[in-house]
Amino acid sequence: VIVGREFAVTGLRSIAAAEGIVLAADSTGKAKMLLQTIGVHFLIVHYVYLGVSFHEIGIILLTLAAVVGVWSAVGYHIEVFRRMRDGGPVI
Repeated sequence: VIVGREFAVTGLRSIAAAEGIVLAADSTGKAKMLLQTIGVHFLIVHYVYLGVSFHEIGIILLTLAAVVGVWSAVGYHIEVFRRMRDGGPVI
């Protein structure tokens, strides 16, 4: 899901750029990246320390990153299609 989202948004940015539309990163995309980064770090640690299962927390964070990522991808698509329908670049 995460990799597919990245391909979809990258392709969308290319299409938008060809139409003269600049698509800036929004807060949901940044939140996705933060959750992803922290989740991967927890998965690298992997073991239980001080009663905390880093593996389980990492999986939860990556799941949240996937949900937020899909949410942000939908938002990006809606924004680009709205701008294309309305007739052009809005920065």
